Amino acid sequence: MEAINSTKIYNNHVLDYSISLDLSQIRKQCGYISLQDVSQYLTMSTVSAEDKKFWTHSGIDWERLLKATYINMKAREKLQGASTISQQYVKNVFLVPERTISRKLKEMYLAMTLERLFTKEEILEFYLNIIDYGNENYGIGNASEFYFEKPASDLLLEEATFLAGLPNNPYVNDPFTHFEYAKYRQTMVIHSLVRNRIINKKQAYELMSRKLNICNRGASKKPVRNIELLFALQNLFFERLSEQKQDSPITKEVDEISSQRTLDLYK
Repeated sequence: MEAINSTKIYNNHVLDYSISLDLSQIRKQCGYISLQDVSQYLTMSTVSAEDKKFWTHSGIDWERLLKATYINMKAREKLQGASTISQQYVKNVFLVPERTISRKLKEMYLAMTLERLFTKEEILEFYLNIIDYGNENYGIGNASEFYFEKPASDLLLEEATFLAGLPNNPYVNDPFTHFEYAKYRQTMVIHSLVRNRIINKKQAYELMSRKLNICNRGASKKPVRNIELLFALQNLFFERLSEQKQDSPITKEVDEISSQRTLDLYK
């Protein structure tokens, strides 16, 4: 199968712009970095806080899902989430942000399909490069440079735990306007490291006391989300799907939804 390297967008039959689908080309212009160029502290903190069974599940953490469903039904409100990193990735790249059972089922189906098509390392790399770290910084490479003025490979453990907490709610956890919330999220990430027996309590207390040298950018120019990266990742998914002949009515429907959703981000 011949790879598609670009797609053209038309407005009233007039070419508006051409979007590159070449991931290797797009990486250079949007701050995309490989997993090997990300500090192990950051990957460890992210997996611990967001999806501790990431390396062993097949897209869905069923035990966590059932527990969260029980707690939420008992409380009659959403108190706990159970989305895995794979689910969060497909939600951000393919689906519209709506709370419906139909969308959730598509998310779960796509997450399991994603796990069949890509390695865990590929999925984690994709996720870390598209997730929102606040202040319009998408991807850990951009976030590391923006908040700490250093490449993601050089992040210290206190910096990694801080950044790993931001995507939970990038607006509320904005360190420039709600530093106390951002620190609280860092504390939650550190607690997850203790809970998952990655560090001990003594190390946690010492870690929480370390000073963070966050760069106060103020009104400086902020990175802009690279929509072409979303198109390229969507294209890569459907190419891999076609190669392995795993297409289905659901993925065809999602293809149309995700393309329209990404185009809407241009407007």
